[in-house]
Amino acid sequence: MKKIFSIYPFNDEDFKNQMNVIKNSLFDGVFIYQSDAYEEQLQVCKEMDIFVEAIHVLRNKADSLWNDDDYEVYKSTVMNGIYMASKYKTKLVVMHLTSFKTKEKNERGLNRMKEFVEYATKMDVILCLENVRNNEHFDYVLDSINSDHLKRCFDVGHANCFSKDLYSEYHLKNIERVVCVHLHDNNGLYDEHKIPFTGSIDFEWFVEKFMKIKNQINITFEVHNQRMYYDTFKELVDNSSIAVKRIEELFKR
Repeated sequence: MKKIFSIYPFNDEDFKNQMNVIKNSLFDGVFIYQSDAYEEQLQVCKEMDIFVEAIHVLRNKADSLWNDDDYEVYKSTVMNGIYMASKYKTKLVVMHLTSFKTKEKNERGLNRMKEFVEYATKMDVILCLENVRNNEHFDYVLDSINSDHLKRCFDVGHANCFSKDLYSEYHLKNIERVVCVHLHDNNGLYDEHKIPFTGSIDFEWFVEKFMKIKNQINITFEVHNQRMYYDTFKELVDNSSIAVKRIEELFKR
């Protein structure tokens, strides 16, 4: 099990300095968000021999998957993420099926997902669908496309504050298709992306019911919203490392 840290702009700190902090921490690699600078960031990680578990494509146009509003923009975004993942030997690309104004699921959107999966297969990259607000689209695509290049990303925080089904059997029924996990905490109302053990999520339950079954899966600390509470990136990483140790202790029980 590798421990991954999500990288987000932190008070204009230099990216190489951030990567030096990661190299000297408990974390084994990073998770990169698509941005104007992300190819440069991927190159820095390559030069510094830092493991990049996944690229997260931009999510604000995800609703266009199901209609024609800006779809070509979103298509270009996803295709570019797949291409860059292949170029920099990053195996996973995380994406959302919806963003803020959920559209009705339809065959048009499904066919577009098939095109993405076909390209991911060609480039030997795995597309990971991240649970967000609506499980209906999630199930529709995963039930319709059976591919080794289409898997699940289980976001624990989203299941607590959006779909509010974290402790149900829903996220366990297709556990074999989960290849990455996003860990962050919240109060059950808002997507706060807090450090684990600082909100309402029962991480002891999570480790017992999920991690001990998927004991080889990597865990990603996606705690970027906490950057406002720390003066430096190192402080955020150091405080997150305390939570990592607690999860490791739970895992050993």
